[in-house]
Amino acid sequence: AVIRHFLPWILRQDTVNCYLVLYDDRPIAYIQSCRMEDFPTESAMLKIPANVADIDTFIGEADFLHKGFGSIYIRKFLRAIVFPEPGITSCIVDPEPANKIAIRAYEKAGFSYSHTAWNAEDKVTAYIMTINRESVYQPPAVL
Repeated sequence: AVIRHFLPWILRQDTVNCYLVLYDDRPIAYIQSCRMEDFPTESAMLKIPANVADIDTFIGEADFLHKGFGSIYIRKFLRAIVFPEPGITSCIVDPEPANKIAIRAYEKAGFSYSHTAWNAEDKVTAYIMTINRESVYQPPAVL
């Protein structure tokens, strides 16, 4: 099931771009990005404007959890991959509202709460956080 789900993305047969985050050549996290305009139903459902990217990520190695690493690689990813995309003016993430650790990592990366919206597809409340292009190239505020 995992192979069926991710293989089209890995082979670039889909509009979601997938990456492994490496630390000294060791894969320690996964991150993906897409342009929300490629998902008009989801964009409308989540009330996302035009020219917005979306990312999703997780750290897969236990010894890299809870050490502040997530916010660092997320910011680097935004600079290197997301915002060089033509026309992208902001980026969103939608962590589970109860996932305070993820929300904190996104805040440390520079994201801020935007709004909540009902995700009818997943039947959950989406906690939408956003960051704009200009703030990615400024040092993040210490929270």
